[in-house]
Amino acid sequence: MKTILKHLFFTFLFTKSNFLLATAQTPDYLIVGKDTFAIFSNPLEDFYTHETRPNSFFDEKPCYSTACWRDYVAFWKLENQKLYLVKIVSCCSENVVADLKKFFGEKYTNNQVFADWFTGNIISPQGELIYYVHMGYSSVYEKETEYVFEKGVLKSQKEFKNFISKSIYTENSDSLQNFIYSHINWDLFPELENEKLNIKVFATINSSENGKIDSVKIMREENEKYEKEAIRVLKLIPSWEVLYLRGKFIPRKWTIPVIFNKENKEKYRKKR
Repeated sequence: MKTILKHLFFTFLFTKSNFLLATAQTPDYLIVGKDTFAIFSNPLEDFYTHETRPNSFFDEKPCYSTACWRDYVAFWKLENQKLYLVKIVSCCSENVVADLKKFFGEKYTNNQVFADWFTGNIISPQGELIYYVHMGYSSVYEKETEYVFEKGVLKSQKEFKNFISKSIYTENSDSLQNFIYSHINWDLFPELENEKLNIKVFATINSSENGKIDSVKIMREENEKYEKEAIRVLKLIPSWEVLYLRGKFIPRKWTIPVIFNKENKEKYRKKR
């Protein structure tokens, strides 16, 4: 079932709690028939260069925030296989609307602007959020519609299903910590009886398409004995999160700290 997001946007954008989302960006919107969908693209930015882009599209003071760096939200319409800009509103209020004729002159006809400058892809996320990323438009939803435009004319449209295979070790940090420290051979480190010793090993891991850890690399090599044990244990993790985006496996790096000290040794040694 298609998800209509227009009213949802205004419910969250104009509340203080929304700005806690920081770098995750408020989207533009695309009108297709009677439905309005969020899109992970800002076609208006392609119309300007850095030198020609106005500081604001509104008479009022610009309304920048970490959730809306561009100061506006644009509404687009797909009609007769063409992309049109129909409205620009302020990030702070849907009632503050830009004067499109002022910015586009003769390109503004029939209350809209043909986006003949835009060549590229527009992604419309739909369905449930399956993977949240606190940055830009990187979050992943169940489904996506990809619209491909050339000079504002729709050339193709594809539907994709996204998938994420969860792991208890990525979902629950306590489970990951318990697995790592209970599998460490603490007998290798008698020197940890010294309470002042606190050895931190930072490693990056990658998983394969089947969720197995296939690569472990130490970020900063300082103590070979501890690093070797950290690598051994991290490779034992039985399952890891796997993400498929638009039908393709997406490899990702994860950073994991492994801390060797007396406290962890005493707590987890008994669990081996």
